[in-house]
Amino acid sequence: MKKMFLSVFICFLFVSVANNGMCENYSYARFVSPMVGGHWFEGNQGLDDGPTFGLGIGVEFDKQFGWEAVFNYTDSESDSGGADVNVMTYRLDGFFNLYKGEKFVPYAAAGIGGMYFDTENDGIDKFMVNYGAGVKYFFNDSLALRGDVRHIICFNDSYNNLIYTVGLSWFFDCDRSSKVSCTNTAAYTMAQRTEPVDSDSDGDGVTDSMDQCPGTPEGVAVDAQGCPPDGDMDGVYDYLDDCLNTPAGAHVNENGCWVIEAPLFETNKWDIKSDFYVTLDDVVRIIKNNPDLKLEIQGHADIRGTAEYNQKLSEKRAKAVEAYFVSKGIDAGRMQSVGYGFTRPVASNDTPEGMAKNRRVEINSIRILIVE
Repeated sequence: MKKMFLSVFICFLFVSVANNGMCENYSYARFVSPMVGGHWFEGNQGLDDGPTFGLGIGVEFDKQFGWEAVFNYTDSESDSGGADVNVMTYRLDGFFNLYKGEKFVPYAAAGIGGMYFDTENDGIDKFMVNYGAGVKYFFNDSLALRGDVRHIICFNDSYNNLIYTVGLSWFFDCDRSSKVSCTNTAAYTMAQRTEPVDSDSDGDGVTDSMDQCPGTPEGVAVDAQGCPPDGDMDGVYDYLDDCLNTPAGAHVNENGCWVIEAPLFETNKWDIKSDFYVTLDDVVRIIKNNPDLKLEIQGHADIRGTAEYNQKLSEKRAKAVEAYFVSKGIDAGRMQSVGYGFTRPVASNDTPEGMAKNRRVEINSIRILIVE
């Protein structure tokens, strides 16, 4: 029986370390794991617990499943006479990675094999099965720390054993797309790169290697770097910008619209909290620096209350901000106020924080063409 299992073990090692011709057929991750630990023998076996040294060589066929051939050598002694007993364990295991994380990867495993007890007078061979669990922690793309515990059950008798080890695992990945020799890569990043280097993934006419703004929708005009225009330079591309004429220095939201984000108003109120006069003064400064702007001051409300009530409330809020600007020297003829009630929320009304954001004022700036 020992010869049979050793033959299976050696065959598996040969397949695992086969030459690069294997790499050209399919992609997989191979690994080698030297390990050290301890071997605990059940009391009625008459053997002292001892240190064990192991080597595992395996293959991961995908991110979860794989096979591993493991050999362990344990140096033990007989309880009775102190005679040396060398125990060799050889097994073929399948394993399942429980969590496909990039660094911390626990796994479960089970397999079959044999145990050979080499004594001074004779040798004993036993068929066994094993099951257990372990964990791998990746330091980088190809090196992981490994811990493993296995319960071994011998079927020739009622003996049980426990082997616990720690070690390192080195991973080697074969890439069928490049048809080159195996290179060290991440054991859990096995996606193959089939796109050429000079591809154009977003179809904007600029190759990926030169594209500084990947993901631009097809049909949107871009510059030589692959970026769409941003006419008002507010950080929001024109094709996404709902407010194309925002002046320099204005704070904008993700839609490119000038927003006064401070919570200017309490619930059901339209008087501006004095804490935010400084915020409004910054807006006044921008307006004064851009005399060719005409402004629409837009008031908004959260969801509480009726539509009619919130419409009036949002109008009062817009007028309050307009009045503040007038008090700071902005010509009333450059402004008009309008309320939108709760029809244009920018956040969820399901939380107090979201409702506070919806009690806001936005400013839509319109540039006036001045003809001299």
